[in-house]
Amino acid sequence: MTAPGSRTRGASAAPRSEPVRLGCDIGGTFTDIVLQRADGRLHIRKASTTPDDPGRAVVEGIRALLADVDVRPSAVIEVVPGTTTA
Repeated sequence: MTAPGSRTRGASAAPRSEPVRLGCDIGGTFTDIVLQRADGRLHIRKASTTPDDPGRAVVEGIRALLADVDVRPSAVIEVVPGTTTA
């Protein structure tokens, strides 16, 4: 899922490198990844939580979200983790 007005992969020739921030919330069923652009726009991605290795869902979710919105990994300037699991 992306915020209204977002661009999809393939909309530009090369991935963008504007600075972005990521937030990750590992829940019991889903891991939510939120990307915030410099202008405040938000993009959201849900991934199935991987109970055997919760970090795997975070990494897979981040990779998928960055690809969805055509942003380079090097553009990430901050990652804020969170969890709602015990």
